[in-house]
Amino acid sequence: MEKWAKYFLSICDAVSQNSPCFSRKIGAILVKNKSIIATGYNGPPRGVTHCGSDRIKDDPILFNLMREQYNKVPAITEDHCPRMVLGFSTGGGLHLCPAAHAETNCISDAARRGVCVEGSTLMLNTQPPCMECSKVLINAGIVGVVCSTSSPYDSMSEWLRFEAKMRVETFEELEYSP
Repeated sequence: MEKWAKYFLSICDAVSQNSPCFSRKIGAILVKNKSIIATGYNGPPRGVTHCGSDRIKDDPILFNLMREQYNKVPAITEDHCPRMVLGFSTGGGLHLCPAAHAETNCISDAARRGVCVEGSTLMLNTQPPCMECSKVLINAGIVGVVCSTSSPYDSMSEWLRFEAKMRVETFEELEYSP
């Protein structure tokens, strides 16, 4: 792996450690001219309680679902994803998840600080973005995505990026150009 690729992947990994998510820890960075212009990790919006006992206490929908429909003890979610406790597989039960994806949080970070993301490259320590994140990236003018794996999230997101001529590569393939 090329020196810059190792560097940026290590930054994505470091950013991901800020994620309060019990299911996955994803870190994303936006890079332009070898400079990091924004960072993001998967997690709930600012000021919204993340998963754990406080969320169960504050979220009557989740509390009642766990107690009445599934007869689960809320305390079990102290360090577990409530969706997993309820039996949903990865990617399932997202209607119960307050988290935004790392990609959109990265763009939000740039927007809050008035940083233009057009022409930048998104780098993240997971697979290529989902369909909703891909739409946001395309509309924001992001020209490429660099991921730790090339396995697509879904076929629609892959098609969207292809149609938009957004380049997608892995850190292993990266020959620095962002």
